[in-house]
Amino acid sequence: MNASNRPFRFAVIAAAAACTLAFAGVAPDDNPRPRPNMRAADRAFKVLSGQIEDPTKRAENLETFQQMQVLQTKSKRPPRTDKIPAADQAEFVTDYRKAMIEVLELTFKAERQFLDGLLADAKASLAKLSELKSTAHKKFRE
Repeated sequence: MNASNRPFRFAVIAAAAACTLAFAGVAPDDNPRPRPNMRAADRAFKVLSGQIEDPTKRAENLETFQQMQVLQTKSKRPPRTDKIPAADQAEFVTDYRKAMIEVLELTFKAERQFLDGLLADAKASLAKLSELKSTAHKKFRE
């Protein structure tokens, strides 16, 4: 990559992210806790899980994938952080970010499978996402 293109590429990526948030009807917030976004992402997940194999819901499903991806809150602090000893908080927050990255990866995988017409595979990926969510909630929620 040419070093002189970096500022331009960063500006393009930042603008695309802002447009994505605006398109999804989500405004970035200053709340340090993930709960409001996670609740909305959970609602989107439930809708998608219930209709992923319905061919009449294709456009709605694509929009719902978008919402789930935008609403993930990997940059926020998990609710239990303050209950963890100070010496272990940095590792706890890092583990949380890694878990959120895994959530995003599974969401992207399910969307790619959906786009490829592999609806059963997409549904299976959403089931794995549900398992991951349960595990993460036990570890990171209050």
